[in-house]
Amino acid sequence: MFSVATLFDAIEVEAQPRAEELGLSLRVRPTTSAVRSDPELVLRIVRNLVANALRYTTRGGVLVAARRRVDRVRIAVFDTGLGIEPSAQERIFDELARHHEDPREGGEGLGLGLSIARRMARLLDTDVALRSVPGRGSVFWIDLPRAEEAPPIVASTTRLRGDGRLVVIVDDDELARVALARLLEAHGFEVVTATSAEEARDYLATLDRPFAVISDHRLPGESGRSLLDHVRASAPEVRVVLITGDTATLDVRALHESGLPVLYKPVAPARLAEHLSE
Repeated sequence: MFSVATLFDAIEVEAQPRAEELGLSLRVRPTTSAVRSDPELVLRIVRNLVANALRYTTRGGVLVAARRRVDRVRIAVFDTGLGIEPSAQERIFDELARHHEDPREGGEGLGLGLSIARRMARLLDTDVALRSVPGRGSVFWIDLPRAEEAPPIVASTTRLRGDGRLVVIVDDDELARVALARLLEAHGFEVVTATSAEEARDYLATLDRPFAVISDHRLPGESGRSLLDHVRASAPEVRVVLITGDTATLDVRALHESGLPVLYKPVAPARLAEHLSE
């Protein structure tokens, strides 16, 4: 189970810079809904839907919203883009489908992102559906099992303040790594990134002691948990945060028993601020 608001926080952090670059608005509607699903797969699906919406919208913007529907929660991405003809609405999910010309690059766009989103949705026993009006825009959505409603979101009094302090981010997922780096840099941190525990150890051997090390749990080779245990033992003054997409009960229990601060993907900026301030 995870809070949809946490997912929306991550999407907003990742996609807002691209929306601003394109001169579009990106709005994320607040929600208290929670769902029973795999947070990492859901993040990837919504990420692809938002990227597709931004690509084919030249004016107006994109809205990401959730709506409760009896025992399900619908997560939807609305755009004011080109729209899709009824005859093409199924074909756009084909892996090599070409639909509208890319309005910015002058070529025809591939439907690869939508194909991947649909494939991942089916792994979760749902599907990507759409409604579209040519010339007016589209909405894509997925329906997920509803969980007990998350507590109302209260604005955290803790804020990310970097003041030039150094943070090492370790994650082999490029999009997740870049998004987190952008978030921390926007709040005044200096950031170094690594794709494996081995690479992070090399950095740590040559850098001045960082303020914090943030690592994904599942890395190629040595795990993030092992890396952070090493950091705690050798430099106890360095803050550490473990990030994971694991949802299996035994995995979650083992991570919490390690004593490491654990955050779940997609990471909520407010929760990260609380851990870095402790």
